[in-house]
Amino acid sequence: MASGRARCTRKLRNWVVEQVESGQFPGVCWDDAAKTMFRIPWKHAGKQDFREDQDAAFFKAWAIFKGKFKEGDTEGPAIWKTRLRCAFNKSPEFEEVPENAHRDGAEPYKVYRLLPPSGTLPAQPGTQKSPSKRHHSSVSSEKEEEEGTTKNGTDTTEAPFQGDQVSLEYLPPPDSDYSLLLTFIYGGRVVGEAQVQSLDCRLVAEPSGSQCGMEQVVFPKPDPREPTQRLLSQIERGVLVASNSRGLFVQRLCPIPVSWNAPQAPPGPGPHLLPSNECVELFRTNYFCRDLARYFQGLGPPPKFQVTLNFWEESPSPNHTPKSLITVQMEQAFARHLLEETPEEQAATLSLLQSLGDPSSSSPLCSSYLL
Repeated sequence: MASGRARCTRKLRNWVVEQVESGQFPGVCWDDAAKTMFRIPWKHAGKQDFREDQDAAFFKAWAIFKGKFKEGDTEGPAIWKTRLRCAFNKSPEFEEVPENAHRDGAEPYKVYRLLPPSGTLPAQPGTQKSPSKRHHSSVSSEKEEEEGTTKNGTDTTEAPFQGDQVSLEYLPPPDSDYSLLLTFIYGGRVVGEAQVQSLDCRLVAEPSGSQCGMEQVVFPKPDPREPTQRLLSQIERGVLVASNSRGLFVQRLCPIPVSWNAPQAPPGPGPHLLPSNECVELFRTNYFCRDLARYFQGLGPPPKFQVTLNFWEESPSPNHTPKSLITVQMEQAFARHLLEETPEEQAATLSLLQSLGDPSSSSPLCSSYLL
C-alpha cells in the first residue's frame, strides 16, 4: 500500500514539475527563485472572460495524462480542476500556500509548495502493477468554486469515469503486470531492450539529473559515424511514456517528427504523427482484453498489442526523402503473458475476463486508478 502511494505521489510530482519547467501553460510558473513553490491560474469557469483553452489547459492536461479524459468526453473544466485539486490534497508532497495566492482581479491564481518526498521505498523489480484499491475520502467543497459536489460525505469527482464502466466490456485481471517492455531498433537492427517497472518514464538520448525522480531510459549508443547518432542528438527532451491499467500513453517533447503505429491506429496509410506536447493514448487495455476473449473463443485472430514509435530525420532539402532511422517498440508485459498461456490457462483467463466484464462486478476496479 505504501509503495503504491509513493509511486502515485512521484507520478504527480514529476508531471507537475515537468509542466512548470516547460512554460507551455500560461500563468503556470515558479513562485520563488528556489523553485519550491509554483503558481496555477485559478479562474472560475463561470466568469465571462474564462478561456477554456488557456485557463483550463493545465487541468485538462493532467486528466489526459492520467487517461481519464479523451476528446469527445462530456466532462469539462470544473471536473478537470477538481480532479487535480483532490490529487494535491491527498498527496503528502504538496501544500497549498494561501497567503501567496491572488484570488481577486482578472487573473487569479493559487500557489502550492513542493514538500520533501515521502520516505517510502521504490517499487522492487518484478512488482505487479495492479491498481491498488482506493476508497474515496470526503473532500469539502469550496464555496467560491463550483468545481465538484459531495454527496453523503463521499467525493464524487470520479463519477465521469465510473459512468464509463458499462462500456469497458472487459478489464485486465487484477494481478496484471503493467511494466513496460521496450525494444530499440536502429536501421532495422535490434540494438537493445529494456523493461521499465515504474508507471512512467522518459526516453532520452542522454541522462539528466533535472527530471526530479522520473525514471530515464537512455537510447543505446550507436557508432558516432552512423546517421542514427545525428538523429539522437536532436531528441533533446525526449518522449514521456506512461503505462498503467488503462493503457499506454505518450507525450512527444522532442522537436523531431515521431510517428506511431498501434492496434487502434486510425485508418489510412499514415504516417500518424504525434503532436508536440500533447498526451496521446496509443493502446487501451480493455480493447485488448475484449479481442483476447474473442480469440480464446475462436471468434477472431490473436489481438495485437505492440505500439511502435518511429523517429524521423528532418529533410535537408525538398528532394530528400525522410527516413525513420530509430524505432522503439513498446508493449505491456501482461499482454504477451496472456497470449502465451496454455489452453488450460486460457480457459481460466476467459472465465475471469467475462466475470470482470460484468458491470456489477467491475465497479471496484473502475474506481481504483491511482491519482
